[in-house]
Amino acid sequence: MIVNEVAKNVEKIISIDTAKNSFQVLVVNQKTGKKKNTKVQRSKFVEYILKQGPCLIFMESCSASQHWARLFESFGFTVKLIAAQHVKAFLRNRRVKNDERDAEAIYKCGIQPDTKFVRIKTVEEQTVALLHTLRKAAVSQRVELSNRIRGILAEFGIVVARGKGSFNSEIEAMFNECEKIHDVYLRSAISSLFEDYHYLEQREKELSEKIESLNKDNELVKIALTCPGVGPLTASAIVAEVGDASQFRKWS
Repeated sequence: MIVNEVAKNVEKIISIDTAKNSFQVLVVNQKTGKKKNTKVQRSKFVEYILKQGPCLIFMESCSASQHWARLFESFGFTVKLIAAQHVKAFLRNRRVKNDERDAEAIYKCGIQPDTKFVRIKTVEEQTVALLHTLRKAAVSQRVELSNRIRGILAEFGIVVARGKGSFNSEIEAMFNECEKIHDVYLRSAISSLFEDYHYLEQREKELSEKIESLNKDNELVKIALTCPGVGPLTASAIVAEVGDASQFRKWS
């Protein structure tokens, strides 16, 4: 069998299909060809892996795999993460999906000569990536709310120009117009929407400041900032995702 350089000369390989409460663990002895495919409960998962002794571990890249990869690397294991779309090609029957077959597919994909592995992120990189996700959600919610406010005001003859700048510059004027609406309950409802908008705008600003603060001394971010058109937030997002880009063929 032709295998890649990572799996070459490795006696034991562990392939793990992760989940919340249970894990499917395939242990393969490369020399004897012996395989053991076992479902392990979360409470016994780490202990079970440690009993196998330091070896090569394959996992499908997912939300929790970064945590497990860092943990097992700290115990002396070699861990490689594989993108889910690559693993899918090695499922024997895509219509019949179960954990045992998933673990087998992860193993088969992991030993292929042309397999590309996903970079394991540091805790700091994951933290920055999370802040970007939260900021993106705040921006999306703010835009959605501003459009909702526009639609509601239009029903009462108050029209606002498109764009964040126009909306923000006319907030006070819009609020004053709303004060002319005689129905006290309607005024209260619209006023609460403005309060929600200001909260989301402030949250977006705070998250942006946290991201920039975390990256102010990051040399990789400084390098990314030298690219034309790349600002602090974009540079931070790039570095949080690809690190030093050493996983790419042409990265230097």
